[in-house]
Amino acid sequence: MIVEELPAASRGTVLLLLAKCESGWACLALGTRGKRAERVADEAVDALVGFLHGDDAVDPWLADQLLLPLAVADGPSELRTNAD
Repeated sequence: MIVEELPAASRGTVLLLLAKCESGWACLALGTRGKRAERVADEAVDALVGFLHGDDAVDPWLADQLLLPLAVADGPSELRTNAD
């Protein structure tokens, strides 16, 4: 585990979690101004654990970033995500 503190331009809590998986990396970042750091951490860890235990191929934060490349790809494209 690596913990790194970075300078911030504004107040608030941001947490970035990375998980190395068989086929790549899973990344989850949550940040909220005015929310206790412990709550941001709990929500981020719960979201990452839920994704890692699910069968979705793409996390909801990456899915919208893939739409443009999928739109211009040859042939049909499909991805599966959970966007609760």
